[in-house]
Amino acid sequence: MNGQVYEIVMLTPMGDKPGTLTLDALSGSVTGSLTILGKSNPLCGTIQVNGRCNLAGSFSTLLKNYHYVADGTITGEMVRLEIATTRATYPLQGMARAKK
Repeated sequence: MNGQVYEIVMLTPMGDKPGTLTLDALSGSVTGSLTILGKSNPLCGTIQVNGRCNLAGSFSTLLKNYHYVADGTITGEMVRLEIATTRATYPLQGMARAKK
């Protein structure tokens, strides 16, 4: 899954927010970035062999920076996460971008 890019959508009360999720996985550890709302933000976490994962990071709006934890499933083809901040939980889903 090294360098895998997913085209994602975060579902928010203010509408669907498109972006990308880029991941590198090695021996159960995950690093990467969530690019959403026009900004790229680092993330890290763990992933199990069955695709279950726990991630942590932050994203910024025009007014505030939000720290989050995310739980869900990531495979080579798709991603489904629940992004939990102190204010709300946002579903995030997407599909892997075709490799060139």
